[in-house]
Amino acid sequence: MVQNKNVEWVGAPGAWAVYLGAIATSWLLLVNFLSAGQAWTAVHLAHTAVTFYGFHWVKGTPGLDESGQYYKETFWEQLDDGVQGTVNRKFLTLVPALLFVIASHTSEYGRSPLVLNTAGVLLTILPKLPFMARVRVFGINKY
Repeated sequence: MVQNKNVEWVGAPGAWAVYLGAIATSWLLLVNFLSAGQAWTAVHLAHTAVTFYGFHWVKGTPGLDESGQYYKETFWEQLDDGVQGTVNRKFLTLVPALLFVIASHTSEYGRSPLVLNTAGVLLTILPKLPFMARVRVFGINKY
């Protein structure tokens, strides 16, 4: 089987550490200007925006020549050949859930941060659930 270079990095040695390191570094940069709760909420929302766009919106293999093989599939649909429940998928689902818990707790479950964090976790967790595989809600992003 030909490797899909768009998604193979997820299982590479050290990929998870780099991913978590980028999140921690983002928080360290922001905590100098914001409270811990505000910084975690900002990191969580930035993570939501970046991963929703990159994992669940963009289709195909940007910048890679794959002869149109994946042009209708998002990153998430390509990951692990579409097999649900793999270690990579569990890890990439756990990260936004943990960010939600950390951001909500450090912002002391304040109403505004909690609403934002809840919206963020829903936007990142719902598209990852098996029943959402290849689903285009209201036909959005169908083509």
